[in-house]
Amino acid sequence: MTAVEITTPIDVNQIETAISAIKVELEKEGDVVLITRDGDDIALVVQYSEVDYAKTEFKQVQHKDGVIQFKKEDGAYVVRNSQNEYINKVREAVFSSVEKRNSIKLDRRVVSLYDVVLPSLRSEFFYNLIHGIEGMGKYDVTELYVYRNTPEESDEDDEQELSDDDIGNNEVQDSRIERIALRGKGVEQSQELKDIISKSADFYTIRTVWKVREAMGEGHVFELDAHFANARDCTGFSYLVRGVYPCEDGMVSKKRRSPRPDEVERLSSLIEKASKKCAEDIWTKSTPPKT
Repeated sequence: MTAVEITTPIDVNQIETAISAIKVELEKEGDVVLITRDGDDIALVVQYSEVDYAKTEFKQVQHKDGVIQFKKEDGAYVVRNSQNEYINKVREAVFSSVEKRNSIKLDRRVVSLYDVVLPSLRSEFFYNLIHGIEGMGKYDVTELYVYRNTPEESDEDDEQELSDDDIGNNEVQDSRIERIALRGKGVEQSQELKDIISKSADFYTIRTVWKVREAMGEGHVFELDAHFANARDCTGFSYLVRGVYPCEDGMVSKKRRSPRPDEVERLSSLIEKASKKCAEDIWTKSTPPKT
């Protein structure tokens, strides 16, 4: 999921009118659109098709679906949607419809590190996020993806997975390597990560998968995933509540289950709140003080 905060005062009826207009346009193109409303909250589910010419003839048409949710929180609307290009375009079409029909300009706020150029600060954002989920304690970090800008980016994803024996060889110093993926336990504190950064300070974190545990309540462990879709600019922030490891009789289960809708809702709000604060803190650090 990805989220946009709308700080401009708008009414749910204005949103519903705009969504209904977009629904008509989408259905003309063959999409199936379902709108649901619960008080001040409103959502639409879009079922659509895309053609993938890389597939065989019988598999080229891909049937997909996505969701856009308008949730009113603390007097403002948070818009959550599936992170993909098509659903992002539908969301923007709804925004434009609201603006045109009501002669207003929507103030949109997203989590972005576009103006933060220091690699260490970009990595610090994820470190703070891992430790910054309210009411949760860090349980483990199992995946970490680092990236650096290179003079010439190839069209192919140059991601490389490293084992314990890979770090320290000359490959890491190869200026052509853009991405490295670390997987294991406690990878944010691993010697492998330290070795990567020591060889090139240009690397910075663009994605992490980690687990947090409830400090109060039942003590369940939640597996979370956060990343920037645009690694070069650190834009397109999105997240996912991957699953839950239930705590039973004081022991955390090794079996992961799917999160319930209420758990997704709660963790989504916590991730959004934490990521917003972490980004603001990084912006403050990266902005020179006024003289």
